[in-house]
Amino acid sequence: MPGTSTSSVAFIRCNVWLCSSMWSSLITMELSDSAAPDSAGIWNFSTFGPDLIVGALTALGVGLILIWAEQRVSAHARGEAVAQQQDRAVSNGVLLLQASLIYSGHGPESLLPAGGNLERLRLLAGSVSPDRPSRNVFGFNWLTDAVGTYERLQVLADSISARSESYESGDSFLTASTLYARINDMARAGVTHIPSWWEGGAPETLEPVATQVEQDWAFKDDVTSYLHARRLLDEYRDAFLEAWHELSAKAHVINLETITGAPHRWLKGRIVERRRRLKFEELTREVVATTENRLNMMRGGC
Repeated sequence: MPGTSTSSVAFIRCNVWLCSSMWSSLITMELSDSAAPDSAGIWNFSTFGPDLIVGALTALGVGLILIWAEQRVSAHARGEAVAQQQDRAVSNGVLLLQASLIYSGHGPESLLPAGGNLERLRLLAGSVSPDRPSRNVFGFNWLTDAVGTYERLQVLADSISARSESYESGDSFLTASTLYARINDMARAGVTHIPSWWEGGAPETLEPVATQVEQDWAFKDDVTSYLHARRLLDEYRDAFLEAWHELSAKAHVINLETITGAPHRWLKGRIVERRRRLKFEELTREVVATTENRLNMMRGGC
């Protein structure tokens, strides 16, 4: 009934079963006594208590089994709904990540990928229920890792922007723009730590604050963390797409091998389908292991 929980429905069924068992015990006892009357009369209450206890315990056991079974079915249904949400997020994530991550502009916006696809991906991953899925969904954990790295990149970009514009110079805007350009140059070159801000001396536009920037260790730590996060974000994107395309291509070959040949009888068809499923599961484990090893090496390097 609408608005009634599964546990409540099972509890009601348990009570109905209990009442029916009690009445069944009474009727059975009455019929047996009337069929074989004794000197005590039609009603014999000598077995009423034991019969009532047996009926109540039986009904209670059956009711608890019903509650357990319905809760399991309900939990599986919720888990499958979560798994389907994750499946849709992964499928849409593949489309959003197809385009390369481009960092353009000259202001603080140059520190974040342009185009808005990662922001859409963040909203997409955030719309998935946090409940436990009924099965592991291929690629969803890498997708959420990429989103988490992007969110960290946003925080670091805000911190870098605020610090870059805080240095006192003749032209604070030009100073900040020069710092953004230098950070982007280091990121494109694959730099993950900063031995020195400049080689051969600071640009003329930064001469008034060059020493201040060089000695700002908190700012240097933020930039170093930013470079690590930016490189890791690129790695998550590449690893996710490569794993997805590899699994899709090899799964297509497995499916073709399954459907090639004469039609199978029912039993043989079941055997062939099971073999196909086992091959796919083994392939998935191999792709996941390879991708995780690659990402672990990248995480360790960062």
